[in-house]
Amino acid sequence: MTYLLRVLEKLQKVSKMAEVRFKFNVSMVIAIIAAELVSMLMYTHFTPWYHHIGYRYLISAIIADILLIYIIQNIVDRHWSIRSWEDAAVLSLWLSLLFAGYQAPHVVHDTWSFSYFSYHVLHKFVFTFVLIFVMHSFRKY
Repeated sequence: MTYLLRVLEKLQKVSKMAEVRFKFNVSMVIAIIAAELVSMLMYTHFTPWYHHIGYRYLISAIIADILLIYIIQNIVDRHWSIRSWEDAAVLSLWLSLLFAGYQAPHVVHDTWSFSYFSYHVLHKFVFTFVLIFVMHSFRKY
C-alpha cells in the first residue's frame, strides 16, 4: 500500500511540473503588434533587399508570435531577468544565434545564401528584441 501511495505522489508531482498556464496581458498584445510592424518594415517592396510582404502570411505570423511570446515570457520569468534594454539585447542575440545554429546547415551553401541567411538572422534578432523590450516596457499595463 505504501508503494502505491509513493507512486501516486510522484504522479502528482509530475502533473504539477507539466502544468501549462496561459497568461495573456496587454504588454504581450502591444509586443506582437510592434514586432509585426518591424517585420512588415523589413519585408517591404522599398527595401534594398526587396522582400515583399507575400513571404510572410499574417495569420500564421500572429499564431507564431503568440507561441514565441509564451516561450520568451517563460524564459524571462524563470531564467533571465530583464532590467534594461541591454539585457533584452543579449537575450535576443542568444536566441538569434540559436536560430542560426539550427537553421544554417539547411540553407547556407554559398556566399549568396550566407548573406541572404544573415539578413534573416538579423531579422530574428530585431524581432525578438522588439518583443522582449516592449513586453518589459509595458509590463505594468
